[in-house]
Parts: sequence; C-alpha cells; structure tokens
Amino acid sequence: MANGKNMDIRLNLSNAFLNKENLTGKQSAFGNSFHPAIVTLPALAAHIAEGKAFTLHAFKRNRRIGTEWVSSQLLALDLDDCPLSAVEIAALPDISQNSWLVYPSPSSTPEKPKTRVVFVLPDAVTEPKRWQALQLGLMAHFAHLNPDKACKDLARLFYGSTQPGHIVLGNVASWAWVSGLCAPLAAADYEKTLIRQQENRQVVTSGTRAEKYAQAAFNKAIAELAGAGAGERNATLFKVAVQLQSMALGNWPGIDSATVRSAIQSVYGGWENTAKSEKTMENGFKAASAKPLELPADQSKPTKTNQKERRLSPVTLPTFTADLTVNLRYITELRPGAYRGKPTLAIKSATDTGKTELLKKLLAVLAASATVLIITHRVSLVKGIVKRLGIQDYQDFSELEGKDKQLVRSVAQIVTTIDSLHLQAGRIFDYVIIDEAGQGLRHLIDGGTLGDRTIDIYDMGKQIIADAKHVWFLDAGMNDHDREWLKAVRGDVYAIENTHGPTRVDTVLLDSQDAAIQEAVEQVGAGQGVVLIPCATQRAARYIHKLLGQRYPDKKGRLISARNSNTTDTKAFVGKIGDTSALPADLDWLIYTHSMGTGVNIQSPVAAVIGIFGQPLAPADCMQMMARGRDSAKRFAYAPGAAGGGETDAAALLSDELLAAEESSYFGTLPPDASTKGAARLEAVYRAQRNREFVAYADYFAAYSEADGSRVVLGKRDVPSALKIDLKLIAEYESAQIKAWALDTINIPAVDNDMLEKLRRTGSEITDTLIAGNLRHKIQDTVGLQINEEIYTRYRTAEQRRQFIRFCSLFDEQTALEEIDRQQGVNRLPLHRRKHYSAGRALFMGILKRAFDVDTVEALKDILADMPADELTARVGFIGQQHSKQIRAVLGWREAVGSQLDNPIGLFRWICKRFKIVVAGRRTTRNGVKIWLYSLETTEFEREMINARARLAAQKVKREQQIYERNPLFNSTDTDFVEKCPTAKPIIILDVKPIKTGTGAAKFNPFNTRKTIEQGAA
Repeated sequence: MANGKNMDIRLNLSNAFLNKENLTGKQSAFGNSFHPAIVTLPALAAHIAEGKAFTLHAFKRNRRIGTEWVSSQLLALDLDDCPLSAVEIAALPDISQNSWLVYPSPSSTPEKPKTRVVFVLPDAVTEPKRWQALQLGLMAHFAHLNPDKACKDLARLFYGSTQPGHIVLGNVASWAWVSGLCAPLAAADYEKTLIRQQENRQVVTSGTRAEKYAQAAFNKAIAELAGAGAGERNATLFKVAVQLQSMALGNWPGIDSATVRSAIQSVYGGWENTAKSEKTMENGFKAASAKPLELPADQSKPTKTNQKERRLSPVTLPTFTADLTVNLRYITELRPGAYRGKPTLAIKSATDTGKTELLKKLLAVLAASATVLIITHRVSLVKGIVKRLGIQDYQDFSELEGKDKQLVRSVAQIVTTIDSLHLQAGRIFDYVIIDEAGQGLRHLIDGGTLGDRTIDIYDMGKQIIADAKHVWFLDAGMNDHDREWLKAVRGDVYAIENTHGPTRVDTVLLDSQDAAIQEAVEQVGAGQGVVLIPCATQRAARYIHKLLGQRYPDKKGRLISARNSNTTDTKAFVGKIGDTSALPADLDWLIYTHSMGTGVNIQSPVAAVIGIFGQPLAPADCMQMMARGRDSAKRFAYAPGAAGGGETDAAALLSDELLAAEESSYFGTLPPDASTKGAARLEAVYRAQRNREFVAYADYFAAYSEADGSRVVLGKRDVPSALKIDLKLIAEYESAQIKAWALDTINIPAVDNDMLEKLRRTGSEITDTLIAGNLRHKIQDTVGLQINEEIYTRYRTAEQRRQFIRFCSLFDEQTALEEIDRQQGVNRLPLHRRKHYSAGRALFMGILKRAFDVDTVEALKDILADMPADELTARVGFIGQQHSKQIRAVLGWREAVGSQLDNPIGLFRWICKRFKIVVAGRRTTRNGVKIWLYSLETTEFEREMINARARLAAQKVKREQQIYERNPLFNSTDTDFVEKCPTAKPIIILDVKPIKTGTGAAKFNPFNTRKTIEQGAA
C-alpha cells in the first residue's frame, strides 16, 4: 500500500489530556478543547505518542459534536477486549498491509492488552453517512477482534498513549480495499434504514383532509428520526417524542400513544445503547402536552380529471415510395421477372420474411466467377450471413501481413463491414448488396468506430456502389431518404415493398420504467419460460441483471452488452442461437442491449418480451430489439413520452453546420469539400427524423409497434417500495465501486480509449475495473492532474469534461486552437462532430467585449458583481437580437433549451454555462423594492482556473512532444546528434503560472468575422 509520510491530515487535536487524565480538571474539556488542525502524519504520530488526545474527524470549530462535523480521513479500531498484544495485532496480514499506526492504550497491560489501530484513507470523506458506512465495514471485517462499536460515533475521541510499543506501519489504505470491506455492509445497513422508514409510514391515499394531514406529519417526524446522524440522535429523539406524543394527546386522527411508542422504538431499536434511548423517549413523553390539530387554509388547486392519464397521439412514420407492392409471406416468392434486368433495387420487407434467403437464391443462379460484395454495419451480422450463405468472411484475412493481406481483394464473393470497405476500394463488383441498408447508411455517415476515416470511407462506399453492375438495398425499415440517396449515386432505382407483416400479441405500454422492471421480476418468477429483456442502456441492463440475480439466486440469466458482446463465450452463445434459432433450456432470462446485433432471431417460444427504452435508442431501433423474440406469449414495454428536444428541421441543422464551418474557416480551417457537405446533408436528414421521434417518443414507439404487427395498449401497475430500494442500492453500490477503483491509483491501472477498444476487439470482457481505469484516464487526460476525490467528483461525467475543455479554450493559445480546428478540417471530420474552438472563443470574448468592455474573463469578476437585473439586461440584450444564428451554429443553442431569445439574462447565463462559468442570481430588497442581483461565481471560477493551468501546461507538453516526434532531426540515428544539436531533446517544464487570458482572442470580431482583425487589440 502507498506510504503517506508527506500527507497532510485535517482533524481536531487536544492538549488538555495526558493519556486519559484531564489536565484541566474541567468537564468542558471533553467537548471544547479539540481545536482544528492540519498536520502531517509524522506529526500526528508524535502527538499520539506524547499521550495527547485526538479525533478521527475534522470539526468546524473546537466543539466535538456531530453538527460541527466537516470531514474525516481516518478510520480506527478500539480493541479493549482482544487478547492479542499490539505486536501480534500489527502482524496480522490485513493490519500490516493496510493500517498506518498500531499502539497500546494508556491502560494496556501484558495481562490485559488494549490496542488502538488507525487507518489512513487516500482522501478525506466529506459525507458523514459515507464515513460511518466505511467505519462499520471496517469493524465488521475485524469482528473477530471484538472492536468497540462506539468507534462509529462521529463525535468519538481517542486518547494518545505514552506507553512504549507504538508501531508505525505507514500504510495508506487503498479505496479498493476499503470499499471491498465496507460496501456490502453499508448497502445492507442502508436498506434496513429505508425499509424501516417505509414500515413506519402510515401511507394512505384516501380519507379526510385531516387524516391525510396528520399522517403526513407523522411520516415526516419518523423520517427525520430515522435519518438523524450519530451525534444528533439523542436530541432528535427527544424532539420527535415530544412532537408525536403531543399529537396523540391532542387526538390527531390515526395517532395514539401506542402507535407513537411502537414507531419510535422500531427506529432506535437498531442503535447502540437502547436503554439510554428508551429513557430519552420517556422524558420526551413526559414533556409533551396536548396539541389539537389545526389545519392550514386549503390552497390546493382543482384536480384535473386527466392529470395522470397517459394518451398516445397519432404520428406519421417515414414513407417509402415503391414501384412494385406485393404481399408475400416470404419475399423469396417474388417472381425473378419482377426484378430481372433492374441494375438498382431497393427492397423493403419486414423482419423474418426471408430477405437473406432471397440473397441465397440469387447466389445460386450466379456463376462461380461472379463477384459479389455484401456490406453490413456489424461484425455479428457478418458472421450470420457467412453461416447462412456460405461465402467468404473478410476477417479470415485479418491476420495476414504484407502482400498476403491483399488476398482479400482476390476473393470473388465476400462479406465485409462498412469499417473495412477500404480493403475493397477500387474494385468493380457484379453485385453489391447492402444488408440492413438504412442502418448501414447511418453508420456510413456517423459511425463512431470510423473516427477520422468517416468521410474517406463514405467516399469509398459511394464509389463502390456507383461502379457496381448491380446494387441491392435491403431493409425492414427502409424509407424514401435511403432511396433518394441511392438514386443520387446510381440513377434510377426500382423500389419493391413487401407489405406482409407478422401478427404479434398486443404490447402493454407501462407507465414507468420501474413498472416494467417489476413486470420482468414477476415474469421471471412465474417460471413459464425464458423472459427477453431488451434495454436501451447498458446501465439499465446491468442493474436489472443484478436485481434478478439477487431475487432468484437459483435461476440462470445472461446479459449481453457492449462490455461482453465480443467475448468467445458470448459469440458462441449468439452463434448457437443463430444455428438453432432457440435458447438454452436452462435459461430463465436474457437481457441484451443493441450490441447483441440485428441478425439474432429467436424462433422458439418465450414467456415474455419486456422492453425498457429511451435515450439513446430511437423508437425504430426499439422495435428491432423487441422483434428478436419471434414468438412471445406476452409483450410489455416502457417508453418515455419524450426523450429529447433537438432541432427537427433538416435544413436548419445543415445550415447551422455549414455556418459553423464558415466561421471556423476565418481562422484557417479548410472549408468543407463536396463529400463532407454531402455526408452532412444526409446526416442532417437522419438526425432531424431522429429528433422528431425523440420529441414524441412513446407515440412513435406505438406507431412502429403497430407497423410491426403488435397493437399497443396502455397499462399501469403498482411498484413495491422494496423494488425501488433494491435498485437504488444496486446503483449506489456500483457507483461507489467505480469511484473507489478510479481513485485506486496503485492497484487499478489507467486504461486509455485505444487500449479499451483493443481489448474489446480481441474478445476480452470489459470489467468494472477496466471501466474505472478508463474513466480515470479520461479525467486525468482532461485535467492534466493526478486524480483525487475532488477532481473525480468535478469531472466524472462527459458533459463536465466537455464544459471544462471549453473553459480552458478561453485561456489557450490562439494558434493552438486554430491548429486543432485546422486538423479537423484536414482530416475531413464530419461537420456535426467538429468543435470549432476558435470560433467559439472569438464569439464569447466578443460578447464580453461589447457587453462589459473587458478583454479577459478575469476582468469580468470585478464588473459582474451584484449587478442589478435591469443593468445586466441592458448590457446583454443585443445577443439574442443580433447573433442567434452564430449562437446556434457555434455553441449549439436550441429552442429546446428554453425560450431565451426573449430573456437576455437567461441566454447570457446559458452561454456562460457552456464555458463552465456560473453566473448566479440572488433576490434582495433595496429601498423597499425586491430586485435580482447577478454575480460571477468566483469560488467555482478560481477552482476551475487552478485546474485549467494544469491542463494547459500538460497540453503544452503534448504539443511539444508531437513536434519533437514529427521532426526528423529529433529522430536522427546519429549518436553524436545530441552533442551537435542541444535542442534535439527538448526540455519540457510544467510551468503552472497565472495565465494571461484573452491573448489573441480579442483580436477577432465574431460579429463581423470576415474582418478578422480588430485594429489596436491587445
């Protein structure tokens, strides 16, 4: 474990005690002689060895009570009833490897040894309940040593000892070790508390207003008592006893003395020293006096009769204009004459109507020498097609090197993914067939795995399709957007639609996600067969899998997500389904995300399909996941009413992207070429449709379900409180584990994105520890500092990191920002993925210059301090009136954010927030008039500035290293080169000095960017 010799600890120390003797003789010394201090660990060891007292905690002042508690970085064991000596305890493996100090108590004797063990955490814990959970876990782990249970008290003091035999082991316990001990016990303890609160509540939904008011007051008082901290329990117990007994004496409906006594006893029954708690309760009862119920004036609003009714509205699905419409159970029944002689076909036919068999029929009549390229967007689909059609898999050549790698171009008939199209670039095929064509096109223009190659692959794909003698597009969800794109590349397209669709059981659309999860729990418990549970997110899938595992330890389930979809075991499982179209007989549930692929068809009957949907999955994709189970006895789903509010006009989306690219071009970024614009045009069409579906998510889900043969009916179901508790505990436990592992820099290595993707591609399961290591890499790579608890909390989410990068762009060198934007142009990154750092900074700094006449962000702190709302409105009113287009294009503002063009302050605050700058408002009274005052949040700003300096210093190192690596002189093989050229190995110093902000930024006028330089700028 790490050595914390130079670590500073914040806690409270007392000089009023020598061993256990109170030198002052005053009882008050036990409460007010402990003064706040920050000491090194060696200094703390010396303080303890001098026999002076200390606390494990830091308090605000010198009062050792729970309400003054601030933080703690120490855990401890008080071992008065352990027969082992301090030396023997220090030799125990978990003690010797994880504790910091072992020392004998002042009253320890050889016959009756008494020992104290102190543990140091990597960072201070600032949540009292979390510290108590850690301490409880530690005590549970060492229960065989009989530790004193009072150690979990937030106000507990520890005496030092002048006895010889102090053993400084010097360890700092890792978060992984501590959380491993503590998390299960903490979860169980938390669950008991929540269940106790639920049991004590008198929840009713009917009755008179007086009854409801009385019961609400009772529930609130019990909840307050159950949530009281260790240092506050006695006072809270007395207060609640008085309050509830006064209600009972005042004859409040539903509350009597027996009910009060039972409810209070059930809460303190889990505390230490119940006898003392019993006495406190009785004293509270004696102090109570009758308090009649007085209802406040009824200010409730009239109840709307349809307030809780969920309704679906009709929507129009994307159209498909067909030249030939047929209604065939299997598309293979289509007469060859219907499509013979047609060089370009677009075939729309529902899932499980034989599209792949149609390809098999085509291949059977082609000559062996005929060249055929089948393109799909997922590796799992490649495997399925290879098995069913018996043609070559492009991956069979992936291990070849040198000239042998070119053999993949000599195969007549082959299946490939879009990501590997470059291996076939330049070839002219007799037939090019795109399976799942709609999704394939979306991947072609926005596939996350394509990265900087997106437009290059897009060009190659277009060229291969244009050059082929015949092209077939096949998809169950094809629409006119796909058809029009194909027509633009190939000319005339002959479109065939098979209107035959399956008939499925009704889908019950439940009113909440928890309701859908409860349905899954009950369906699995019924044991009527396999339950399929498609999920939109990995997180929901994991939580449900863990929940079912806890509820049914004797049953068997499987989870397939992006973390394990490429492992040998999962591939074998999916392959077996593909071969047999059936699930294993001993399987009780199968939970899967979109990563399971679209080629998996389960023909055998299943008990139920229960979908849990929402962001980031579009409603059309939900139906594909539901349709994996071809024959389900029951269908349930949850889909939110709305799951987004993006722009729904494709022309507006494209206009914004082109305008942003134009703004960046004034800073040296290459204007987008024709291919980049073409891809952007198609991407805007798809994104607009996706946004339309997200705005009315449940409506579109219902429409797609009806088109898939399943009528949607609305349903509700009760959700037990225990389910919510279980899900909350699972979420908190996973979050705590990820955090602990991310902070454990000793045992858990950082994992960069390339390594994580390589592990995934090579069949490794992506474990929680790998996810935590990757999260640490992302945070440290973003900030440029070693991770700690504060940095983790501040930059844990992707949006927090994006905002921080924008914040740093305000202080970075202008040339560096221009180089980033220029590289994105050179690499032809798709327009919707570009960041436009230069234009964004110029826009923001231009706003500050015009509104406040400042050239730096720091200067804003002094001006924007308690500024009245009317003055701020006058300063920033021009933004929405004159520059809404730039704000939309460069900063991504949308109407969905709020109607803020007419609210200048709201719009200005939103723009600042995009750069992680908080403008806070407060209401006050001046001259008898209530007004709003606005200020820049300086504490947050200064904290971000400290981290920004670290990031910019780290970025400077990276850039200099890149220059070094690109310069051939710096990679010379001349052994004397370093002596001849002292600059060959650049000396890089992390220079974290105050940043001179605004350098270069104020030169650019974002409101007339064609005149890029403003004369006289600093």
